[in-house]
This record gives sequence, structure tokens and C-alpha cells, in this order.
Amino acid sequence: MGIIILFMFGIYIMVSYGVAKIAYSIVEKERVFLLVFVGMLTFPFWDLMLQGVIKGYYETTGALEPKVYAYPEKDKDGRIESLSLAGILHVGKESLHENGIYNLSENIGYKKFKNHVEKSLHLSVYESNKKWEDFKIIKINLQKKRYNYTNKIDARFVFKSRKQNYFNLYEIDTYSLVDTKKDLVLGEYRKVRFLKYYATLRTEWLGFMTGNGRPMHYVSSPRSKGSSFDKLFSKLEIGEDSK
Repeated sequence: MGIIILFMFGIYIMVSYGVAKIAYSIVEKERVFLLVFVGMLTFPFWDLMLQGVIKGYYETTGALEPKVYAYPEKDKDGRIESLSLAGILHVGKESLHENGIYNLSENIGYKKFKNHVEKSLHLSVYESNKKWEDFKIIKINLQKKRYNYTNKIDARFVFKSRKQNYFNLYEIDTYSLVDTKKDLVLGEYRKVRFLKYYATLRTEWLGFMTGNGRPMHYVSSPRSKGSSFDKLFSKLEIGEDSK
């Protein structure tokens, strides 16, 4: 595989050099020769370079840091009324038992919010044999310590999400925590995901592929330092690690 890649890329270098020489013979300027030659050599990797710039921007400018616009109402014990994390945090079906009994002592979301929510907490239920997005929802009554499946989210504080697609190259998911009683956005955080690599020339022609047929080179999606979800709730002073 490595020899084939070297051979194909060697041919591509010679083609690039030939095209650059043709360009030089037309305008007779060395700068044009260099621009064409370097441009030809780097063209198969243009998407990686662009994604690298995008990643650098989001990771160094603080654009992925959560933003807080208002603070939630709490009772005298410092608890919010009810919270839905459906679609945000999941529990395994094996943690749920019959008759509404649950064992969520090790679940991150439950441990984080059980003492900071007064009435109920909505969570998604993940089943290993189904797609991640095909989840069911449970409503945990924190006072009775029981759960039930539900199709309706009636929590006061809920997450709403929206997607923005940029040229099918990357996507921004924005998660906003909303006070439904006041119709007020309390805060939000964002995630950036790279969607597609324009790698046909790089993979099909030059052979830059792994043994399982995937692109050999890629840029991982931008990430913030630490969990944006945790940072948002920390700023809102909700949850175990907010104090």
C-alpha cells in the first residue's frame, strides 16, 4: 500500500511540475511557476487545510465557550422546579426496573442534578440495539423516587437545539436552555462537527486510504477545554460541581 501511494504521488508531482512549467512558458514569471506548482501539490488536501483553520478558530477564540443570559428561579433550598435533559443525557435501559424502580446511582446526569431539582428530571433511555437518536424518554419523580415513560416533556427548564449547516463541510449544533414558563433563554452552548471530506482526488486517485477504505488523513472536530455542558450549568449554579 505504501509503495503504491508513493508511486501515485510521484506521478502527481511530475504532473504538477509539468503544468507549472507550461504556466511559466506562457507568462515567464518564476512566481507564477511556484504558485501553480505549490497550488497543484496542495490541492488534494484543501479540505483538510480549511478544516484545520476552522478548528483553530473555534478552539482558540473561545467561540465554543457557553454563554449565560439569565439565571433560573430557585426555591428556598436552591433547587430549580423541573429539568429535561432528553436528547442531551442518556441512561442505559439496564438501569431501569419494573414498577418504576430505577438504579441510577452511577449515572452522571442523575448524580449531578438529583439534589438540585425539586420535582422531576427527564432523561433519554438508550437501547444498544437501536440508533442513538431513536430514544425513549423517562420522567423521574424525584420526590417519590419513581420513573415512568412519557411522550410529553412538561419540565419548566428544557433544552432546545438547532442546526446550522455550512456548505455541507461542517455543522454547528446549538443547545439552548429555556425557561418555558417565562419563554426565556437562560444560556446556551455549541458543538461543531465536521461532516464531509472532499477527498476523491486524495483517496481514489492518489490512494491515501486506509485498509478499510476510509481517508487516511482527517481533522477531528473542534472541542472546547472541558465539557461545555458542565460549564454551562456551573455558570448557572446548578448541579453538584457548580459550587
